[in-house]
Amino acid sequence: MRFLASYASKGRWQALTVVAVSALLTPLLMPLSLLSGAAVALITLKVGVMQGLQLAGLSALAVGLVGMLMPAPVNGPALALTLAMLVWLPVWGLSSNLGRTADQGRVALLATLFGAMVVVAFHLSVPNPGQWWQEFAQGYFAQVTAQLSGEERAQFEANIAQTASVMTGISALGLSLSLMLSVLIGRWWQAMLVNPGGFGTEFRALRVGRKPTLLILLVSFAAMFSGGEGFGQDMLMVMMLPFMLQAVAVVHSMVNSAGASKGWLVGLYLLLVFAGPLALLLAVAGALDNWFDFRAYATPKGGEGE
Repeated sequence: MRFLASYASKGRWQALTVVAVSALLTPLLMPLSLLSGAAVALITLKVGVMQGLQLAGLSALAVGLVGMLMPAPVNGPALALTLAMLVWLPVWGLSSNLGRTADQGRVALLATLFGAMVVVAFHLSVPNPGQWWQEFAQGYFAQVTAQLSGEERAQFEANIAQTASVMTGISALGLSLSLMLSVLIGRWWQAMLVNPGGFGTEFRALRVGRKPTLLILLVSFAAMFSGGEGFGQDMLMVMMLPFMLQAVAVVHSMVNSAGASKGWLVGLYLLLVFAGPLALLLAVAGALDNWFDFRAYATPKGGEGE
């Protein structure tokens, strides 16, 4: 990571190389889109807002042109447009805000707003999102289902139908989270280069605030009774993001204050990966932290707790 951060910050063409190569490999390995966005975030934060925007534009042009020469599944123009609209430009906007405010909680709120806009746009353009996702999945897995027996096929299609009902919310949440992760990686890279330890201090202070929390709860409550099929559920999933991040920041802060083993953090992330329902519990804890300030109860390293 330090090598990538150092290389990308050497100049425009080095940064463009990191962004474009990561982007072109994204169809083969999706997490590489995080590194592509992180490079845009790094240049925006370290070099300047206009330089970050120029990098995003040059990256779209480079990926579109080079991608046309590459074999399937890479479609250069489509990939460039998708990444520009859903990764580079949003990450550039979020990074610009973080550079001005140094407030990761506010950036998390903006990433959540972007995800909410995606949910609204999808529900307005697709009459039945659940059915759309089901038909999409059936077409995507057609070769797989063709090889299954009758009973196995029925069970597989039942699982698809169940998952399809929440795919809009999951996709929007995943998009917002990926944008936030790209910005955080870019901020981490910047700190490694010019302010060692600064990223951890800033992340541990991440807080949404009481007024935004109340507003999010009000919007979520209104969405639940909007009448649109699955709309409230999808919005609620996206709205969990800033509180999940705040809860993770709280755990990091308490572990750091107490001088506890980093194993606690490893355990937390493993639970997040393998125990999905924990995300809801984390979101509730993160929201409550805006009133109860759990970080204040951590035992200071070398001192006595209250």
